[in-house]
Amino acid sequence: MRLLNTKTGEFRWVEKPEEVRYAILSHVWSPEGEQSYAELLQLQAQVRAERAWLVPRTFEPDQRPPLPEDEVLRRASRKIRGAYALAEGFELLWMDSAYIDKTNSVELSEAINSMLRWYTRARAAVYY
Repeated sequence: MRLLNTKTGEFRWVEKPEEVRYAILSHVWSPEGEQSYAELLQLQAQVRAERAWLVPRTFEPDQRPPLPEDEVLRRASRKIRGAYALAEGFELLWMDSAYIDKTNSVELSEAINSMLRWYTRARAAVYY
């Protein structure tokens, strides 16, 4: 299952939930829609590209400083930012609506079939 690193906003694949310490987000789905896995991937790629552009340059006082480590999370949806803030002390966070590639039927099926296992192995539940 895919978890989000709460320091960097990058995904981390974990096979066995019992081997990592993570919080899980239990939430009500928003009528406006949820930030999707594809949107988060695009956001991660955008931040990586901006970092790559910034790294080799030297900065004058009037130029942009390097991006903070948690830049992906700063740009994520309000719900993800809120869950990240509530999951303080946890390096990893899981959220069903944004961390599952719903375009991949195999991944979606495996995620649905293992969801109870992931909920019961979480060290904390964040309710949003």
